[in-house]
Amino acid sequence: MRKKERLRRALKGRHFWNNFATAVGIGAFFQQVTEKDVQAAVISPAWQTYTLIQKGEFIFGRFLNRTIGINPWPSIGGQFPFAINASGWVNKWTGIGAGALGYGLLPFSGLPHKGKVKKTGIALLFAGIIGGILDPPVGSAVQNKPSTSMARPTLATNGYRAGAGW
Repeated sequence: MRKKERLRRALKGRHFWNNFATAVGIGAFFQQVTEKDVQAAVISPAWQTYTLIQKGEFIFGRFLNRTIGINPWPSIGGQFPFAINASGWVNKWTGIGAGALGYGLLPFSGLPHKGKVKKTGIALLFAGIIGGILDPPVGSAVQNKPSTSMARPTLATNGYRAGAGW
């Protein structure tokens, strides 16, 4: 092989891994932001009547609503307030990204694909952090609205209900 051809092949491989890491990061971010809303919508009976285009509009509308506060299709997805979830940055994508970054930073020279794994780990780590902060807090999805009714707790002592009398 000539030198130019080897260089061209090396650059082609580098471009693939750059694009791969970027696509993985974008996919993780999108999934993190829309996961709770989609899970709540799938169990509703209205979801079964949506066409594929309406389902895409719903998911993309929720994504835009959660990230910038605008839903271009409020008739399908409804409006939800823009919220920052400070505790959401710890999620599956940050854990996977931190693990991959740690693998890439190991001081051993014989490990395969260290640079590629490190680049993908950085993308996943940042996608998980940013997506987790924009992720809706627990209980804010369509079907997971907190209830206003409360149940009265009963305390049990030695098999008898407390306060029940004899």
